[in-house]
Amino acid sequence: MKKLVILPTVLAAFFATPSFAKDTLYLVNTASTSGSYNAALTAYAQDLDDTFDIKYIQAKGCVKSAQVIDKVRANGDQAVALFYSGWLKKPECASLLPTKDNLMYTNIKAGVIFGRQGEDKSLLTDGATIAFNNEQDQLLNEIAEANNISFNLVRYENSKAVVLAMMNGETDFGIVGSPKYFWKNSDKFSGILNLSDSESSGIPSVVSVGGSPRVLQDTWIYHGSNYDEVRKVMKDIFFNSESVISKWQSGIKGYQHTFDMSGEEAFNKYYK
Repeated sequence: MKKLVILPTVLAAFFATPSFAKDTLYLVNTASTSGSYNAALTAYAQDLDDTFDIKYIQAKGCVKSAQVIDKVRANGDQAVALFYSGWLKKPECASLLPTKDNLMYTNIKAGVIFGRQGEDKSLLTDGATIAFNNEQDQLLNEIAEANNISFNLVRYENSKAVVLAMMNGETDFGIVGSPKYFWKNSDKFSGILNLSDSESSGIPSVVSVGGSPRVLQDTWIYHGSNYDEVRKVMKDIFFNSESVISKWQSGIKGYQHTFDMSGEEAFNKYYK
């Protein structure tokens, strides 16, 4: 008589707890592989892995990102991607624009007007020289007019060049819309005003001297049909002090977020 042999793997199959496949969530990096977008998406990829089957796709720039997201949606899947406010006027970025229905939350990057540590010259000094880039001269002229003074403005190529100019003593003050290089060298500089509408990282708002807020936004956008669930999962993770994204975010100065308001409220405040 032949013996019935039940292999351990077969036996285990009879008693195994049923498993359910996780929904797929694509994280699409719309920027470079070495910047803050990649760092934030990588952090979320680790945190979200318990809930979703995470697929990370590198797609630098609006055109490629839009193509990737369109393909994901055509296959019935969902995606999360970051949108930079500097892309608002670019036609090729139109399909990635934030709306009241897809905006999950926004990181507001508050730029800074700064001086060198150990120097006590007032910003509101007639004839003060200020290094700037992009369109920050508009804000500086607004401040000058509000205080009946004039500034000597010196244009530089980018924020990094503005910071280097200040390190070399080329101007009295500097202004950067993106505060990354200021904070990297905060041991050498003193923040005078931040460019948001409220105090940020202990630095007063530009509105205190008659300037209008001018901030940049990195906005988390959901592309799919399950907005409420995905936003709730990401919000819970964000406010968990032990999560990877929470630890990453807490290490960055000059950032404010809108996860304490609804997506529609954030849209109305920053994009409407």
